[in-house]
Amino acid sequence: PEVTKDELPKIPVIKGTVPEILLEFSEISPILIEKGKGKEIKKEIIVEEFKDAPINKGDNLGKVTFSLDGKTVAEIPLKASETVKKLTFFTSLKILLRNLLTF
Repeated sequence: PEVTKDELPKIPVIKGTVPEILLEFSEISPILIEKGKGKEIKKEIIVEEFKDAPINKGDNLGKVTFSLDGKTVAEIPLKASETVKKLTFFTSLKILLRNLLTF
């Protein structure tokens, strides 16, 4: 099975400058399995339900696990695609003013 970025959920960010964060993963290395067993591989995407800010780009937020016959054959870490700063009073005020002026 493959993993595409469209399959990965967005993770809600608590007290951050953005409401949610996208996930990314590194290049997937091929694995060697017995011939004909490729369709038996099970894929499971495991991510955090939410994450408190601040979040740094590259922070681990989950993983994709591939298993065959109940044994893990590969894991791919899922990482934050961007840095999210913690929401402060002044940042909140700036966002509020920007929204009021563009309304």
